[in-house]
Amino acid sequence: MTSGKQTRGMKFGVYEGIAATIMSTIVSAFLGVYIVSLGGTNTDVGFALSFPALLTVVAYIPAAYMAERGISRKRISVVTSLLSRMLWIPVAFVPLLFFGGTIPVLMVIMLATLSSFLGAFITPSWSSLMGDIVPAGERGRYFGSRNNKCILFSLVFVFLSGFIIDYLGSIQGFFFSFIMAGIAGILSSVFFMGFPDIRFPISEKINIKRDIEFILSDKKFKYFIISFSVFQFGVSLASPFFNIYLVEYMNAPYIWISILILAGGITKIVFQKGWGSLSDRFGHLHILRITAVGATFIPFFWIFAPSPEFTVPIEILSGLSWAGLNLASFNFLLEITKGKKRTMASAIFWTFTGIALFLGPIIGGLIGDNFIGQTIFYMDNIEIIFFLSWIFRGIGTIMLLKALSGVKTDPYFSTRYVTNEIMNIGVSHLTQPFMMLKMTSHHATRKSIGFLLDHVKNAINEMKRMKIEIPVGIRKDINKIGREIRATRENHSHHKRNIERREMRIIYRLHKLKQKK
Repeated sequence: MTSGKQTRGMKFGVYEGIAATIMSTIVSAFLGVYIVSLGGTNTDVGFALSFPALLTVVAYIPAAYMAERGISRKRISVVTSLLSRMLWIPVAFVPLLFFGGTIPVLMVIMLATLSSFLGAFITPSWSSLMGDIVPAGERGRYFGSRNNKCILFSLVFVFLSGFIIDYLGSIQGFFFSFIMAGIAGILSSVFFMGFPDIRFPISEKINIKRDIEFILSDKKFKYFIISFSVFQFGVSLASPFFNIYLVEYMNAPYIWISILILAGGITKIVFQKGWGSLSDRFGHLHILRITAVGATFIPFFWIFAPSPEFTVPIEILSGLSWAGLNLASFNFLLEITKGKKRTMASAIFWTFTGIALFLGPIIGGLIGDNFIGQTIFYMDNIEIIFFLSWIFRGIGTIMLLKALSGVKTDPYFSTRYVTNEIMNIGVSHLTQPFMMLKMTSHHATRKSIGFLLDHVKNAINEMKRMKIEIPVGIRKDINKIGREIRATRENHSHHKRNIERREMRIIYRLHKLKQKK
């Protein structure tokens, strides 16, 4: 693939992502409360999310084999995304065409299920295609920047949707909101056409059992699937009911759904790029573990929120955690699934997580309806769902920390080391205004820096003699050291500490490269 096609693909990847995120954000924010406004129950909401997840499980592996049999991944994405996403326009017309009873609710569930089933054919092709388009060393920064733009545009439209629903009333407001979602989905399908058409060589022999066994023989991939599926079950158990709890139990207007999405979205924008850089520097697995810990406690904090105002800081924590979690989980999946088998491996991963996404909402809905008017340890029905969500998220996080403890990634650092580094970076930024109080001698600083750089120069010269290529990440660290040296003219002592940290990382990574050689 030429650099021009690669650049074009990355550019249209951003456009497609923006339109698709606008659609998915509106749908995920308002589908549950839309069903409740049509007379649906908590169980109906659970079914509305469970049935689509069940059918997507059925579709993932056939979709992967369509790509591996030589069918264009670009064509698969364009056709299925168009058919899938345009269905949200008929969803908007349901209250106008069907009146009363259970028929409107059933029609919404049917259309949502069909949309998700067709959309499942996009995921394996899109994941493997983006893995081929975006260079491995740039994925953290690229997807961090892409996600920021997606979030920014989606926040505008979801806030507009919340305002329209409150201003026009639920039926008319939901009508215009889902029309917007459908139009955004159609635009995302149009942007798919700008992707380069990269095809696999046609596989003559297909053996599903053999291919699945081969892929699952990779222990780190298998452990990742199991632990992340448990975590996603905990997430899906409660995710349909946050907005219902907000509107039905806290009596908040619909605009509060948009306000909370705005709070979480702005937080994601602020921290997404930083998570991307950290993910590229230290490895995606460590960022995945760290952010999973933060995401684990979100439903637990919701239990103690007495009014909508108290949910804002919870959503800020959620935005901070999910900004890194979404980015790192996808990049880690690309990292451990390389080559032609990436499409099938992605399909297996989404199949297992799809099972978790199927079970979570339906179990949560049954709990919500069967415990109406009851309390357990002073928790009502929805709060019980939140508590169980916290438990299962915690189990999944422990599995990510323990079951994957032996997985070595490149570059390799321990999660404890990465956590300390992130804390150091955070503290250095917070205390930067006070560093002028701790000025050191310019001469002494430059002398100590020169001593540190001698170690780096010696290590690099040794690498050149062994004919080992210096990775791009190490070159960037060396350039940063140069900038820090120039900044020492201000006599700030924190520059010396920054250089020391980067110098130690470079030496550590060069040592690992020599061991591999």
